[in-house]
Amino acid sequence: MEKKSKKARIRVENYGDMFAKVLQMDLIVYREYGSYSGSWIAVLKDEDRIFFYKDYYGSCSGCDWLEAEKDYETDEVDAKSAIQFVGDVKASYIFPISIAKSLSEKQIRDMLEQGDLSYDEEGDEVIGGIIKQLSKLKQ
Repeated sequence: MEKKSKKARIRVENYGDMFAKVLQMDLIVYREYGSYSGSWIAVLKDEDRIFFYKDYYGSCSGCDWLEAEKDYETDEVDAKSAIQFVGDVKASYIFPISIAKSLSEKQIRDMLEQGDLSYDEEGDEVIGGIIKQLSKLKQ
């Protein structure tokens, strides 16, 4: 009798957590910007570099990959599908840690305000949270 193999699954909380697990990096900070739909930003680090990933989320399984794939009873997604998704999203920015540590608050703010993060109260709060977490690298 042939045994059915179980698909490998990984437990994830959000996109940032999934990227960290798939890429085997440390998650520095993850923030969402929007309400029913919007953008997310994950800042990750490996031994030598800082990676900024930005993408979009939606409010339902028809417009959001994680909503469609995640089993909300177990908080798991299919590992192969997660690897495919992560591979399709390219890092917006990659810096050596030494350079990331030297970025000023203005440089980080200017970089993050490009594109999806418009400058409003919510965007300012998201950017402020990211800057706060990145400032811990300098310590």
